[in-house]
Amino acid sequence: MPFAVCRKSLHYLLAFALACTAAGCASTPPIETAADLAQALKDAGVAYDTAEPFDFSGLSPARIDEGLGLTGKDLEVAILRITDERTYKQAANAAFLLAVVKDRAPNLPAPPPDLYLSKPFAVVIRLEPQAGQVRAALKKILKEDKPE
Repeated sequence: MPFAVCRKSLHYLLAFALACTAAGCASTPPIETAADLAQALKDAGVAYDTAEPFDFSGLSPARIDEGLGLTGKDLEVAILRITDERTYKQAANAAFLLAVVKDRAPNLPAPPPDLYLSKPFAVVIRLEPQAGQVRAALKKILKEDKPE
């Protein structure tokens, strides 16, 4: 009898594993670097032609660990990885100010860029093929930080 119970449990476990795989429950690789996030964006349908690293050596007083510029047809996105708390807070403040400007002055000839924050990443969206495309992809990949 114990074998029958064990066998039945095994069937349930297998059925659950198959259902999870079909439903997309499989774990996604962790996003740890700007390159990881760039690949996740590409996998989410954000097409870019080049991914060029930024050189932040000698940058002071801000501390940005790494950056990657994504460019393509009607696409300009900068991915910054910032682990320094003070620098990340400055990025969050900039995001807040840019959101206020966008809201209060919607008819600017060149609207300010969109900033998406998810610690330790700050993503600057300057140009995108379809409005909101990059932000929508980011929301599927990373939980957005709420302004303090």
